[in-house]
Amino acid sequence: MNQTGLQQLKNSRVLATVALLIAMDLVLNAFRLRISPTVEINFAFLAVLINAYLFGPAVAGLSAVLGDIIGFIITPSGMFFPGFTLNALVIALIFSYGLYQQKSISWSRLISVFLAKSVVISLILTPLWLKILYGTELFAVPRIIRTLILFPIEVGLAMLVLKVVDRVMANKSFQYR
Repeated sequence: MNQTGLQQLKNSRVLATVALLIAMDLVLNAFRLRISPTVEINFAFLAVLINAYLFGPAVAGLSAVLGDIIGFIITPSGMFFPGFTLNALVIALIFSYGLYQQKSISWSRLISVFLAKSVVISLILTPLWLKILYGTELFAVPRIIRTLILFPIEVGLAMLVLKVVDRVMANKSFQYR
């Protein structure tokens, strides 16, 4: 039985995996490195990446939104702003549309997915939200430098993690698809 979309959550194994990935997202978010009030580094994208790769846009989008909201409830930092929740959803959708149901992940595909994420989130949406919240400049050199430095690191980590996920999925007891 091959369910798609949110119907996948009727499968207890899928539901448990998604819940664990949301928990992973929360833990990874707790270890963020704040460079300044408006620039930070974290690797919570890895949990969203795995969710998107395994379960597609509906499940990944829902879990990214839930992870963002639960994360704010557990460790609030400032006021809640829905723009950052929208960022979480958009990241999940970019990862899903680029990686879901791919038999193998190529470097070019991964680079294009992360390029889209970097441009849309790091260089367009996040600066817009920070301008609305704090009046910061839309064009911030530290954010651009951070994005350029993290880009190859994120792509490399993503490839490594997806290779591990593929190996785990090759084991018949872990099949979801």
